[in-house]
Amino acid sequence: MADPVSWRLESWAEALPDASFYHIEAAARLVYLARADAWAMDRVAAEDGLSNSLDYEALSTIRLVENQGKFIMPVEIARRLGMTTASMVNRADRLEKLGYVRRARNPADRRTLFLKLTPEGRECADRQVRRRVEERERLLEGLTKREAETLSRILRKLSATWLPVTGTLGAAGG
Repeated sequence: MADPVSWRLESWAEALPDASFYHIEAAARLVYLARADAWAMDRVAAEDGLSNSLDYEALSTIRLVENQGKFIMPVEIARRLGMTTASMVNRADRLEKLGYVRRARNPADRRTLFLKLTPEGRECADRQVRRRVEERERLLEGLTKREAETLSRILRKLSATWLPVTGTLGAAGG
C-alpha cells in the first residue's frame, strides 16, 4: 500500500479527474509531517510530565526571555504562542503544580504577574530542548546535510508567503 498521503491524493485524482493536485501534494505532505512531528514532540514532552508540546513552548519562551535578563507575563507568552490568555492561565497553573514555574509580582506594576522558571523548570526546559534536537535529528537522518539545508530554504520561502496569508502562529518554536 502507498503511504497515506499518496493513497489519498491518488484516490482524489481518481474521484475528480479534472482537478489538479500538483500543489496540494506538497501541502498535504507538510500537514502529515507536521502531525507526525507534533506527536513525536508530545511524547518527548510527556517524559517530563508535560501535557503536550505547548507546555514545552511556554517553558522554552520563559527560558529564552530569562536568558536575556528579562521577565515575561502570561499574556505575552499567549500572544507569542498564538493561544488564548485563558489557555495560558490554565497552562501556567499546570506548570506551577509540576514545580516548573512560579508567579511573581511585577515590581513596576503590582497588579500584573510574571512567570518565572524554578530551578527544576530551567532544567526541564534545557533537557526538553536537547531531547527535541535528538528526536528531530533521528527523524531527519534520511536527509543529507545539503538536502536538509535545501528543505529549510524552501520552508523559509513558504513561511514568508503562507503564514501572512493564513494569519497563523505568532512565534513558532521547536
